[in-house]
Amino acid sequence: AEAGTGAATEASTTGAAGEGLFNRASLTVDGETTIDDVCEDIAGDLMIEKSDGDIELSIGDGPFEYQLKVTNVGGASTGSPVIVTDVLPVEFRWVDFPDAAGDLPFCTQADQVLTCEIDSTLVDAGGETTAFVVSAEARDGIAESIDGYENLSYVDSPGDPAPSSPSCGPRA
Repeated sequence: AEAGTGAATEASTTGAAGEGLFNRASLTVDGETTIDDVCEDIAGDLMIEKSDGDIELSIGDGPFEYQLKVTNVGGASTGSPVIVTDVLPVEFRWVDFPDAAGDLPFCTQADQVLTCEIDSTLVDAGGETTAFVVSAEARDGIAESIDGYENLSYVDSPGDPAPSSPSCGPRA
């Protein structure tokens, strides 16, 4: 390093959703100091996967099952329930899903939309995963589709807030 040049950094992390990682870097060159503060939210980062085991269906086949798997690949818990939404095409209907008292997740249905709530502790930080199976079937009179049918699933959590303050929460 050149004479009169120095650098110092400080960092502090918290593991609670809504707080974050704070990093301050300062560089002094010839008596002039530049400070750069970086603030990143530490929160859940949810990923959803859907697997049907590579089943092949034909018109008239009975119900089929598939698995929904939610993983938190983030650095912290979401801190609030995780919501999985699965939307069937109108040509299909729901047959079975976890909807009994005490089921985790617990799912409700409104027409084509299935909404399932997962307790955040079941998909905690660092790769925690929870999976569940649902089943559906084609409605009578369904036509074959050259392009197939699109079944959408997504995952969300209201517990993925922005940092509670510009300093990202407590610092050491």
